[in-house]
Amino acid sequence: VWLSYTYLYVRMCRNPLAYGIPFEQSTHDPRLLAWRTELVQAMARRLDEARMVRYHAPSGSIDPTELGRTASHFYLSVETIEAFSGLWHERASEADILYTLCSASEFSQMKVREEEMEEMEELLQACPLTVKASLAEKEGKASVLTQAYISGTALKSAALVSDCSFIAQSASRIARGLFAIALSKSWISYAQKVLKLSKMLERRTWWSRCPLRQIGGVPAEIYDKLEAKRYTSAARMEALKEMGVREIGQLVSHQRLAAQLKAEASALPALSIDVSAQPITRTVLRVVLTLTAAFEWRDRLHGGAESWWIWVEDSDTEHIYHKELWTLTKQQALEPQELSFTTPLFEPLPPAYYIRAFSDRWLGVETVAPLPLANLSLPSARPAHTDLLALRPLPKSALADARFEALFRFSHFNPVQSQIFHTVMHTDDNVLVGAPTGSGKT
Repeated sequence: VWLSYTYLYVRMCRNPLAYGIPFEQSTHDPRLLAWRTELVQAMARRLDEARMVRYHAPSGSIDPTELGRTASHFYLSVETIEAFSGLWHERASEADILYTLCSASEFSQMKVREEEMEEMEELLQACPLTVKASLAEKEGKASVLTQAYISGTALKSAALVSDCSFIAQSASRIARGLFAIALSKSWISYAQKVLKLSKMLERRTWWSRCPLRQIGGVPAEIYDKLEAKRYTSAARMEALKEMGVREIGQLVSHQRLAAQLKAEASALPALSIDVSAQPITRTVLRVVLTLTAAFEWRDRLHGGAESWWIWVEDSDTEHIYHKELWTLTKQQALEPQELSFTTPLFEPLPPAYYIRAFSDRWLGVETVAPLPLANLSLPSARPAHTDLLALRPLPKSALADARFEALFRFSHFNPVQSQIFHTVMHTDDNVLVGAPTGSGKT
């Protein structure tokens, strides 16, 4: 029925031959009910094969999967998911992920032109990542142009400028979709790499460059000097924040810009994390994080809020046990914030879990805090329930009071009532009775 409200249905009715509908069928079935039913069923089967929905043909029910919801949210077509499904794997490198990204159906219309090959060869030589396809294929061309876009390379050919603009419009969205899919699969390494790629596309800078380039308040040669001295990681940025203005001036051989460089380092987002944990059961751990903003908030750079991906990972099994997007507002940055959640425990316990906090927007902004498990005191392994004993049912005369006996219509208590009778009637102990419906609790 829904399909009858679309322009596709109107066009099929007016020009059925253009859509491959036989003339005889359109004559005998002018409303194209059979054709629409076959079209919907074929697409449902295709979506089911791509694991985007679960289709039950006998009943006609269609239930979305997490993969399907993610694809819908990021506007990824079924052709794109089909292409990705044969390429993604947990141990993929950055080059493999870029090739997967460039295999999306969104880039299928990209043409490879002979007159562009000379410039493409020059761009290929400057690519930091290995290109997994030849320049004669659309995946190879898309990979080269994507890296040229991140590097900010000036293109000569007008056709390449147009293609690069098209890539810029779609690549970041597709990369974010890949990141969401990797998170749903709990792939640690893949999720980190594809998030890094998506931020590189948004920031137009490489992860190996100095994070302060994202602020860009000083000449590029100053950042070049920092990169030459390997100030490219979050740890090195923390060291830069601790330096005095004179030390920074000596580091970059430019005293006049040292104060501005220190101010940029202080404005680069950073979190300090304190971790506390308490086991609820032998298989559930409650974790409380105290998150403190360790940077100077600037409206021009940070806006009204900064988002962070917080996840708990087990480095031994390469698995993510908890993940969530946490948002820090300008007002919250003034004081420490608490974040609590639960995560599973598995015996034997690993030495530690690791709490990671990644900025959702900034490259090179990451905080890692260990969660030691070796000395964790777990509750006893005692069974959670009391075994039902094979007792002889007590007669209600055990109440020893005719008034109480008159309350019950049966002659004997059932096994559950018989077992708890003494504790309830003759002691002042606290009792929690949990038993199935109809077992005589009331």
